Parts: sequence; structure tokens; C-alpha cells
Amino acid sequence: MRLHFGEFTLDEDRREVLRGEDPVRLAPKAFRLLQLLASRYPRTVSKAEIFDIVWPDTFVAESNLPIVVKDLRLALGDDARQPHIVRTVFAHGYALATAVIREEAEARPAITSIAVLPLANCAGTDWDYAAEGISEGIINGLARLNSLRVVPRSTSFRPGSKGEAPAHAGQRLRVDCVFSGRLRVVGDELIVLTELIYVPTEALIWGESFRRQTVNFADLQAEIVAEVAPRLRSEVYPEVRAVPTANGEAYRLYLLGRHYWSRRDSRSFGRALESFAAAAALDPSFALAHAATAETYAALGTRETIPPREVFPLARNAAVRAVQLDPRLSAAYTALAAVEELFDWDWAAAERSHQRAIEMDPFYATAAQWFALHLARRGRHEDAQRWIAKALLLEPASTIINTNAALIAYLARDFDGAVRAGRSAVELDPEFESARLILAVAQIQVDPEGAILELQKLADRSQRAPHIIANLASAFSACGQVSEARAVREEIDRQSERAYVSAAHRALAAMACEDHERAVDHAEAAAQARSPWLSYLRTEVRFDALRADPRIRAIEAEIGF
Repeated sequence: MRLHFGEFTLDEDRREVLRGEDPVRLAPKAFRLLQLLASRYPRTVSKAEIFDIVWPDTFVAESNLPIVVKDLRLALGDDARQPHIVRTVFAHGYALATAVIREEAEARPAITSIAVLPLANCAGTDWDYAAEGISEGIINGLARLNSLRVVPRSTSFRPGSKGEAPAHAGQRLRVDCVFSGRLRVVGDELIVLTELIYVPTEALIWGESFRRQTVNFADLQAEIVAEVAPRLRSEVYPEVRAVPTANGEAYRLYLLGRHYWSRRDSRSFGRALESFAAAAALDPSFALAHAATAETYAALGTRETIPPREVFPLARNAAVRAVQLDPRLSAAYTALAAVEELFDWDWAAAERSHQRAIEMDPFYATAAQWFALHLARRGRHEDAQRWIAKALLLEPASTIINTNAALIAYLARDFDGAVRAGRSAVELDPEFESARLILAVAQIQVDPEGAILELQKLADRSQRAPHIIANLASAFSACGQVSEARAVREEIDRQSERAYVSAAHRALAAMACEDHERAVDHAEAAAQARSPWLSYLRTEVRFDALRADPRIRAIEAEIGF
């Protein structure tokens, strides 16, 4: 973009200022200030905004601004007493005193791809959830633009890329354009500074600052998307400007809940549920809060730290309420499908809900991922592989999707493939318990000694959680260490006297000890409790030893296999 004003031309792509044909020497801060004033013409730019954009992430004394303005005027031959280029707006800021004519420097190829980098959080860790949530909202909004490839969140939010230059990130991600920004909080005001960079030339296409009260920024992503979209030359779907709730505090709590949800451990699930419940209490019509509550209860239910008859009805109620409020909400149908297959064992209804979720949002990776798991549980392994591949295409760097890719390979008895996928998931997040657990379960079949080492570490980290040590018993059994497997089974029995322990975990430990009678007893108890783990009964290799038992066949018939 070229900006013409008076006898000057500011070329944003070349980052130079010309007086006629002659270059004007400007210090970097003076050039950035002139570019800001020219791009905002005829608006006045406040001192606060100038400091935010010209001195990002840096505290400088207010006296620095008049010095830069003086240097700029001197370079342009301007006079502060009778300005014809840069005028002072008393007690507010500065503005350009002459008209600006905008001209495209050269025809830029159509932008067909963009990466949204996570907003740099300059407000402290208490605002991590807001920086992540606003960034994710912008990604979701841009994903609805026609003919635009948007890099998935899990890829653009790559761990270890903090501080990476936007243009360098764009080259790494192989996109035409990069959106980046910073989040600040000053008093009760939330400030988001944004930039759109054209990667091939590293030119600034657009930049703006957005200000909201910290108690109400629910519409911020929609406004940013609406500003960015015309610069990308894309047609915008009408939904882009939709605001999920008019209650700012409800939206803040929802983003906080999503922040906890992404950690995928039992403690964080509890915090997420608290945040979603508080959001729904402030705005009972907030469909996203109800859908997120349903998904969280469903995910928590699969861990069986809470009796299934307690947690899954809560997931169903929240999902049904979300559908009532917004029948187009993909996440609501995804959660409903989980209840229908894992608790109701109504596979046909679950498949319809999964398909509805995908129909409502083909770009929602969780919908594709959970449908893949549904298919794997039913033994439709080729279909499951296709859908988990689609989920990975949408979110290739998602730890949970890579983890479930390992699980799906394991259920298909591709144990080497499961180990490879499990290692990929662990590489993405070495602290992610589910990834390490699925990797270890797959290793039981190909490297039981390695599985024992990994499961012992997980057992120590989890304070000997039953769902971990039940698998440790299996690993001991695979190595012929029967006495160690029995010791684990006895430990789980003692735990069940003090707190809830899933009968499915007790069945797994009994199978490891080759106590088939007791294993079937526990499997029947698990069926009475509606254990979601029994949804793997058809495909889990460790159940093979029990399949001929009439009582197991009766359980399979009850589940619908």
C-alpha cells in the first residue's frame, strides 16, 4: 500500500518515505508513527494508542513521544507552530493535517491462507484464558470465510514458538498472511493491538487497536473478524458477526472454562465446570456454555472417576438445553452423541447425533474425532481411520486427537501404529497423561517391559489412580509377573473400600491375574453401572480371553454388539 499526502509518499511494502523521488531518512519509531497517523487519517490517534503501537511491550516515559514527533517534523520540514503535516490535538494525541490518498503499490495476489498467532499476553497470567479465547474465536470466525485456508489452532499455537516473528511464523506455516497481536489490561480497560502481515513481503496490510471494558468483550472477536475479512478479499458468511452472549462476564467465564477444558485432566475439568456453570447462571440462554458443560461432563465420564449414573445424565441435560437454545450448535450434538453411545448404548441414535454435529460444523475437529471413536468402538475400523485422519487434518498438532488416533489404531489391533501415534502425541505434550497412558497400553502388546516402566511413572504421578494401575496389572501379567499383578489387584480392591472405583477397572485387574470368574463378576457390575469402558468390549484385545463366557455374550447383547 502507498499512502500519498502532500508532497510525500509512504510506501508500506518498501517501508520508505519519499518526497517526490527523493527518500526521506526516518528513524524506525518516526516511520512507525507516520505510518500510524497516515493509516488512521482523518482520525486523531490518542497518545495511549500511539504508545501501544509504536512502543509495543515496552514501558517508556511519556516524554519520548514529543521527541519522536519533533524528529518526524524536522525530517518532513514541518513546523509545530503552523503544522501542515503533523498536528497536535491538545490533551489527546496527534493527527495528520493533510489528506491521504491510498493506492495499492502493486497487485497483490489473492490471499488464500492465513495463520492466527496466539495473542501475546502482556497483562499477566490471570489473563491467559482471555488471550487464548480471543485468538481461538478469531480463528473460528475466519474459518467461515469463503476460499480461505485457516491454520488450525493446535498448529498456530505451537508450544515453544512464543516470541517468534510473525513473518517467520508465516513462512514456517506456509501461509500468505499472518494475524498477530498483543493483549493488555490497563485499569478496567482491555486493549488488543492487532496487525495483519503479508508474509512474502513482510508488509503490514492493516493494524488497529481495540478497546473494551474488562467486564464486557464478548463481541470483540466478531468485530476483529469483520475488520480483517475485507483485507483478505473474502466473502463473509452472515454468522461472522454473531455474538454468543450479551453478558460480558458470562463470556469471560466461558473463556476461562475453555482454558481449563483444554488441559484435559480431572482437576481442570472440575474448574471448567465451575466456570461454565457460572456463565450459564449469568446468562441462562448462553448456548455455548451449556454445550461446553455437556462436553466436559461427557469427557469426565469416560475417566470413570465419578459413577456414570451421576455424570452422564448431567451431560445429557446440558446437551439437550444447548440444542434447545441453538439447534445449529455442533458441540451440543457431539456431547449428546457421547451420552447416547457411552451411557444409553443406543448406537443408531448416537450415529445420527454425530452426523448432525458434523453437518452443523464440518470444521469442528472434536466432532470428527468423537465420530471416529464411535466407529472404532463398533469395529468399523476403516471408517474410523478415515474420520480420525479428517480430525487430524483439521487439527494436526492437537495432542488429544493424536492420542485418540493411537487409541483407534490399538482397537484395530495395529499395535505398532498405535505406538507410533502415541509417541507423536507425547512429543506434542510430554505431560499429557492420556497420551502417555494410551502409548503404554499399546506397548503392553509389543514391549511390555517398557509399558511397565511408563505405567509405574504414571502411577506415581497420579497417586496410584485405579485407571492407571489397572493397566499396570496388565503389563505385569504380559511379562509373567503374576505376583506383582495380584498385588495391584489387591491394591485396587482396598481402594474400592474407601472411594468409588469403576468395576471395569477391577475387571481389568482381575483379567491380568487370570481370575476370569471374578473378572466376569466385575464386568456384570460394570454393566449395571453403565460403565462407558464397556463400549470397548467388542474390540479391546484384553477381553479376548472372556469372549466365550455366556455372561460376557449377554453383556455384549445388552450393549448392542
